[in-house]
Amino acid sequence: MKELLKKFRRELHQIPEVAFEEHKTAEYIREKLKEYGIPYEEIVNEHYTTGTMVHFKGEEGCIAFRSDIDALPIKEDTGCDFASTNGRAHGCGHDGHAAALLTFAVWLKEQQDKGVKFNKSIVLIFQPGEEGKGGARYLSVHEKFLNKNIEAIFGMHLFPLLP
Repeated sequence: MKELLKKFRRELHQIPEVAFEEHKTAEYIREKLKEYGIPYEEIVNEHYTTGTMVHFKGEEGCIAFRSDIDALPIKEDTGCDFASTNGRAHGCGHDGHAAALLTFAVWLKEQQDKGVKFNKSIVLIFQPGEEGKGGARYLSVHEKFLNKNIEAIFGMHLFPLLP
């Protein structure tokens, strides 16, 4: 899955968008989920329309994994062949977070298709507005979030010293 992860990350890296304006990013994530046959729910509220949630049904209980999807309003100057050219940048690695969660979704779907039963339900959250807009607070009171009865949420962050 390493090549898939790399592909997702590089494609997301090229389309950074600031908090609550992650329209291309959400569209990309949703298109990839569709491509792999993974059902999702759009998280829409008065602040954003770019949240996305995936739910894999399990036996008992529910855990979640969360990724942020927004970028910073800074110009990228990395020289990478997949660098952003729109005046915004994934300077905090949210492209990597979203790519990892998207790859995890594909892996979970593959397991499900093989007949693997999950002990717990698994919810994947692609959350907008982490950079200063408080996107999590709006998500945490959304009915689609609350009705999952999530017991624990695991976040992730890239290790910035890796090349």
